[in-house]
Order: sequence, then structure tokens, then C-alpha cells
Amino acid sequence: MKWKDRSGKEVSGKEFMQRWKEGIQEITPLQQASATYKNTWMIIIGIIGGFGYSVYRIADLWWLALILGAALMNTIIVQIGNYQKVTALKKMEESLNSIDGI
Repeated sequence: MKWKDRSGKEVSGKEFMQRWKEGIQEITPLQQASATYKNTWMIIIGIIGGFGYSVYRIADLWWLALILGAALMNTIIVQIGNYQKVTALKKMEESLNSIDGI
């Protein structure tokens, strides 16, 4: 497989992985928390879809409805924590940026 960088130049797989590793290490906690928060919505949508289908076929899939119901409650609690983390990190970043501006 041929890899290309942003400028379109071909790079080896080893070089591509090295650049990717360096880029990942530079992600800030706010960027990481924001990505987790945004992507968890996709998980919630999938769980709701599966739960809805299992309720529709409740005679055959009652056990799946129980599992997905519990997973939905757990994921919503996790999402609330993700939101709180993003909010706290944004406030912290704003505070640090205001200190730098003094």
C-alpha cells in the first residue's frame, strides 16, 4: 500500500507510522476529550437503534433489549462525564490563555 502525506508526496509505511505516532503524541487533553465526546454520540445512536429493533422483536430478542438498555444507561452516564471533562478543560485552557495574555 502506498501512503501519501498532506502535500501528496509518497512516503513509506514506516515513515507514515512514525509521523502518525508523533502527531498523536501532540494531541492536547482538550482535543482528546472533545473527540471522545463527539464520537460517543455515534455509539449512543447505535445502541438506541439496536434497542429499538430488539423491542420491535421483543419475543425473540428480549435478552438483547435488556443488555442494550443497560448499555445505553451506562453510555449516557459516561457521556455526561465526557461533557463535564470537555467543559472543565475548556475553562482551564481559557484561564491559561488569559494568563499568557497578561
